[in-house]
Amino acid sequence: MIAADAVREAVRNSGRSMISISVSMGVNANYVAKLVARGGSPKVDTIASIAEECGYRLAMVPEAEVSESDIVIDGRKSKI
Repeated sequence: MIAADAVREAVRNSGRSMISISVSMGVNANYVAKLVARGGSPKVDTIASIAEECGYRLAMVPEAEVSESDIVIDGRKSKI
């Protein structure tokens, strides 16, 4: 999945709203919603901040250790 879809899934799984997450991050209330709507590839630091607000941690793991419950960003599908 692309980064924006991963963010959308993390937000949905957290049970929080995109507005709530944006406000907790100290940015404009529509920040996360705009990021997701645009698609594309947000900065890694931005993804990490959103992930933490959703109860996730951004990590790199060996491909063989990825589980079905992990949210995976596939770099081959991202816009470069």
